[in-house]
Amino acid sequence: MFLGITLVAMGFFAYNLLNPESAYSIEGFFLADSVNPNETPQKSQTPQKSQQSDVKPDPIPLPSANGIIITDVGIYSDAPSYIRIKNAGVEPVTIETITIGEMIASRQNYTLGLGMSREITLSTVDATAGAAYVVQVNGTAAVSMEPVTAQVFVRMEEPVTKLEINEPVIKVTSIRYAKVEFTLRNAGMTSITITDIELGSKTVNRHLWQENSQGISLLPMEEKSVAMQVGVNDYVSVEVPNPNGSTSQVIASKISLDISGSSATGKDVSVRALVPVENPEVEVAPTIVPSQYEQPSEQTYLSLDEYREFALSLINDDRGDAGLDSVKLSGNDAAQVHAEEILKTGQLTHWTTDGMKPYIRYSVFGGTDYVAQNAAYVGVVRDAVSGCESGKYLCKPMDVAKAVERMEYMMMFEDFECCNNGHRDNILDRDRTHVSIGIAYDKYTVVMVQNFENNYLDMDEPDISNDGTVEISGDYERSNIGNEIGYIQVFYDPMPTKDTYIESLDRNSYDPGNFVGFVVPPSGIKGDCASDSDDGGSSIGNLIGLIVGSLCNVTGTYSNNQVQATEWQVTDDDFDIEFNIAGFVQENGSGVYTMYVMVKPDSGSDEDYFAVTSYSLFIG
Repeated sequence: MFLGITLVAMGFFAYNLLNPESAYSIEGFFLADSVNPNETPQKSQTPQKSQQSDVKPDPIPLPSANGIIITDVGIYSDAPSYIRIKNAGVEPVTIETITIGEMIASRQNYTLGLGMSREITLSTVDATAGAAYVVQVNGTAAVSMEPVTAQVFVRMEEPVTKLEINEPVIKVTSIRYAKVEFTLRNAGMTSITITDIELGSKTVNRHLWQENSQGISLLPMEEKSVAMQVGVNDYVSVEVPNPNGSTSQVIASKISLDISGSSATGKDVSVRALVPVENPEVEVAPTIVPSQYEQPSEQTYLSLDEYREFALSLINDDRGDAGLDSVKLSGNDAAQVHAEEILKTGQLTHWTTDGMKPYIRYSVFGGTDYVAQNAAYVGVVRDAVSGCESGKYLCKPMDVAKAVERMEYMMMFEDFECCNNGHRDNILDRDRTHVSIGIAYDKYTVVMVQNFENNYLDMDEPDISNDGTVEISGDYERSNIGNEIGYIQVFYDPMPTKDTYIESLDRNSYDPGNFVGFVVPPSGIKGDCASDSDDGGSSIGNLIGLIVGSLCNVTGTYSNNQVQATEWQVTDDDFDIEFNIAGFVQENGSGVYTMYVMVKPDSGSDEDYFAVTSYSLFIG
């Protein structure tokens, strides 16, 4: 591929440089060389020319009384274009306009002194591959006031597309996980979007590496570091034959890494690297099959407490790998009751059969902290159990421990397509302190429910009087939270029924109900106003089943969705808060009202508020 370029100065002289030996690549088209290609651009954001090993001729000066020379041009359809010009005349020149074809790329005036060169960033233009363009610079000589012009004729060819993988490595960190690290470099002249990554022969789940919903984007000459945690069994180990005819899993010493995507021009892009594995002597975990598990026909079961401790260790392993504190086991029974219901009904749902959501059921069982639920099961679907028992189907009994491990893995590494990483985010939430774990099983199915808690308060069960006055009180250590209680949010759910449960069976997530209002201290609360709306400037956004907003100073006993507390005693050791929700009840009617007490770390902003309660009151 070769392109000629004609330089014209003031209409006096023309050189047509059509020697292929002196051509070099500029953003997908070739430009005959009239400048030292090793010259470094003056602006770092300008894409670089690809460097060539052949020797280039010196720049050719054009004889002109008031001449300017175009020494370099870069035209881009997805990034700012640029041009380099030099004053080769005998007096200063003012550059006034620069055009690419009929498109004006610059109207700003630039002054060039005698012998001076300058790089000018141009507007992004709608350039088409294969089309011919005239790049023209127009100006005026400072003394003689004569017009000065220079032109370059360019046919824009298909941009060069090239992707590189640098310094790839796989580090086995434990029996279950490995970290894959590498640097991607766009060595071409057009933007690239990475859409698929394969490790070995298996496609890596996108949520483990993508930076946004499209994948990973790279501008020309841009580099990005990628680090992703993968399962050892799924991506890093290989099967090897044993002398007795069986096979075993071992960690490979090198694994292929294939990365593919597309350029801004629609061209497919791919690159492959053979990646070395560090610490391959780590023992591989036993292979886990998603729904059926090999085990002796006579199953030896552990106690429920032992299974819970095992499940807790898996959670804390995952949190530790993410640099988070461990969580402790909670004694609330709601998770266990829920797991047993799922096993009995064969319906995986966040609602219990009486229509209660997780936070409502948690409150019924005496929980006063904030709770967020994960639920999963593996095994034979309920309708097929009778076929397993009759011998119609060949069903192998479940290994409960392996099933628990499989469910934890699914929620951590196979959660994106199902639930947009909701389960994973819950496990890795920095504010979690405790978890209650429900595990229920029979011969063919295992169910696990995780109720994660933000356990920062020792709160008494709230009281509500006939006139709608609510009192919440208890002990807490402010040092454990980082700041005092800021405000309270109230949500509403209709009274739960069996019909509520039936209607929930096709839902894989739950919400906190309907937001009805804020409860604030008597003096109000100040925050960063998100708007000038009449409701106090609150900005509502979703945060894991919880609405959090920035508050402006709120006053008044009840105004729209804001209630002012009648008592707000908060010290470093305890709290006693009273407020009346009669206005909320009058507006929404009987049902379940759930209160979220909100706190903020000392060093945090209004967006860092998090909930420490999700206590539900039945009214009506």
